[in-house]
Amino acid sequence: MFGDVAGETQFVQPLHHHDDGRLFGPLVTVTAKTLLNIAPGIGRVVLHGMEVLMEEAVRCIDRSLPSRPRPMARQESSTMSYPCKEAVILAMAVCSAALTAPAGLDAETAWSENTTAEELYRQFRREYPDKVQECFPDIDPAAGPGPLAADQHQRPEWLRAVIVLDASGSMAGKVGNETKMQAAVSAVGRFLKSLPEESEVGLVVFGHEGSNDESGKTVSCQAVTTMVPPAAGKAGSVEDVLQQVQPTGWTPLARAITAAGAALRFDAGEGEQVVFVVSDGDETCGGDPVAAARDVHESGARAIVNIIGLDLPPADRRELTKVAETGGGVYMDAVDSDGVLEAMRQQAAWRQARFDHEVAARRATNANSTDAFVARSEAQSCVADIRNSEYAAVSQRVKGLRADGRVPSEVFMAFRQMVLSDHDAHKGMLEEYRNSLDAAVDRTNEEIRDKIVEPGRGN
Repeated sequence: MFGDVAGETQFVQPLHHHDDGRLFGPLVTVTAKTLLNIAPGIGRVVLHGMEVLMEEAVRCIDRSLPSRPRPMARQESSTMSYPCKEAVILAMAVCSAALTAPAGLDAETAWSENTTAEELYRQFRREYPDKVQECFPDIDPAAGPGPLAADQHQRPEWLRAVIVLDASGSMAGKVGNETKMQAAVSAVGRFLKSLPEESEVGLVVFGHEGSNDESGKTVSCQAVTTMVPPAAGKAGSVEDVLQQVQPTGWTPLARAITAAGAALRFDAGEGEQVVFVVSDGDETCGGDPVAAARDVHESGARAIVNIIGLDLPPADRRELTKVAETGGGVYMDAVDSDGVLEAMRQQAAWRQARFDHEVAARRATNANSTDAFVARSEAQSCVADIRNSEYAAVSQRVKGLRADGRVPSEVFMAFRQMVLSDHDAHKGMLEEYRNSLDAAVDRTNEEIRDKIVEPGRGN
């Protein structure tokens, strides 16, 4: 019943041959491809109906022919019985009706003045299911690097360092079986021995002159001395000087930080220079150590200012934490010599560890932002494609309805509005998707940034 001619499916019903060849030849040939393009819904049904009708016409004709094939004169064609003619004519009529049917007519829905907008809409949605949800895939933002442990690296990554030692009178206080000064000197000495030979180190001492009463305050607050300028091979000199320092006066911390910055080079790269401050208290000479740390960090020295608080009270700890954070470094507590040493070791490598972590975190956050941007763009294009495709189909459908004339215009225009209302809803869904996507990425990226756990604040 169906054949393939030049790549197109065709409906062909050949009739029987008799003495002089084919009785009628093909009664009708309808290109199914054209029919399906014009009316996808009715095409399949009509083709099946035509097949049934044509088979019935052929059977009718066969019954009316003589049992023996014989040549058939032209006039004998009129001997076809009326029922047979009726079957053939009916098949031809169905074919003609199919080819002239307005676009979009579905076999399940006959257009009439009683057709409702809802029926037209349901028919449309059967042919064009609403697949807009497929435009909004979930994305899984990258979690980024794990939390950064304070002791992740032990090898120093800086090139040059200045150790700033508090020699105020309070450093004579006890921590365990030794004075704070003894604990600091011991820890600094062991720290220096652990450094590579090429490390450039220097020493600044403050509060080592005058006295810790009012009469000696002026002298003590001016007592900031660069004992050893930073240079390679000076670790031994620093140790020798440390043995001679005695706790004496007040705490000119801001002056000491400024002096450490002045002892460094002003053409260094980020993280190449570091300041280690060992102190048991906050500023007592009226200076502003926070501003001093900021100046050193933001100057050409680009130094990192770290603070090691030796047995500090809570109030002083909070103040020195601000100093370290402003100086781009970290604050760590210590209660004895071993604590000071461990803090210095961790701080020695902390800048590089944090830098590596921040690079990995930045890559993850950038990837998340890029993925979100691509997802937003693809979703917008997907929704636009659906909207444009459906709008063209609706326009064609309305054109067919208007040409048919049986459906009132207010009905097919209401149908059109139903589809356009879907498109408005799609816009809202797209906006909601964008917002949820941005919120998820922002939340994940913030979690990535929060994973840097600074030394002294827990892992």
